[in-house]
Amino acid sequence: MGKQCFLFGQRDAPEQIRLRLTQELRRHIRELGVTEFVIGSSGGFDEMAASALGQMKTEYPLIRNRLALAYHPSMRPVRLPEGFNELFYPREQELASLRVAVGHLNLLMLREADYLIAYVTDDNRLIKAFEHAKALEKDGRLRVTNLAEQGIVDEDENDPDS
Repeated sequence: MGKQCFLFGQRDAPEQIRLRLTQELRRHIRELGVTEFVIGSSGGFDEMAASALGQMKTEYPLIRNRLALAYHPSMRPVRLPEGFNELFYPREQELASLRVAVGHLNLLMLREADYLIAYVTDDNRLIKAFEHAKALEKDGRLRVTNLAEQGIVDEDENDPDS
């Protein structure tokens, strides 16, 4: 059975991390055996990740891409991104108030994940979930990659013609 990777990050994640994100997705598929990716739908990083995962689906058609909803779809309708297999609203999410829905979803998804790809600097809304992820990593139950700690990759660095 394949492994699952959850992704979350700041709403204002810079576009310059897209290449690093794509590299990490490939590494997780090729080297770590990830076959399922789960993301939310709450901002810039999630949109960037959805786009990158859609591209990965054309390259690796057997991966499964899932969109996890923090809010019931009757409250906030969401379109399934291209290259995604499904969107879902976890039953446990109904217990969360609207004020904490995104944070609650992040904690729920971390329980099921083998890996986390994140972009977290100092966004207080993600700190609790990120600290939880780091605790899971310390216990050996999750492996965390924080793109914010890796720096920005210039596309020319990977271009053999430059």
